[in-house]
Amino acid sequence: MFKISLSLVVVLLLGACSFANKIPTNLDTSIISNDNSIVILSTTTNETCVASGSAFTMIRTTDNQIQPGAIFINNYAMKPDFESIIGNLYVFQVPPTTYTFQHEILNPYLSSKRPATDIFFTVKPNEVVYVGNIHNNGECNLDISIQDQAQRDLQLFMAKNPAIFEGDIVKRLMISN
Repeated sequence: MFKISLSLVVVLLLGACSFANKIPTNLDTSIISNDNSIVILSTTTNETCVASGSAFTMIRTTDNQIQPGAIFINNYAMKPDFESIIGNLYVFQVPPTTYTFQHEILNPYLSSKRPATDIFFTVKPNEVVYVGNIHNNGECNLDISIQDQAQRDLQLFMAKNPAIFEGDIVKRLMISN
């Protein structure tokens, strides 16, 4: 009974964390300033993974500071935002600079942290920027590609944030080395 209860608590906590940066509704545009910008990105996968569900943490490259929130890529516990593929849309409020990702496996019995493939993106002051889609090409691996899914992603974002005009969103896709 204790194992089941503990497992349920862990799943619920992970699920609660995963929604912290999901698509906000009626985003307050006053938060966009020289000190804060908005990043929009999505993650998709063909299949979910229970054994090694993955998450990315954003890290500022200027000082290696981890940004709050996580980006889940193949988490079976999350409800997908899209109808045609398993995936989610994320929105982050971050200081303008360059960012990279750290990959984390959510299973404590597996190696827990390692650098993701070299993925970088830059956020400039006073902008709402779409940086693309991280697509997991396999089930429980980290074979990822960067895709431009702006039409799908921004349509979903705009439906929940009509105060932000699509013309005000800059598209600057992540760079994978």
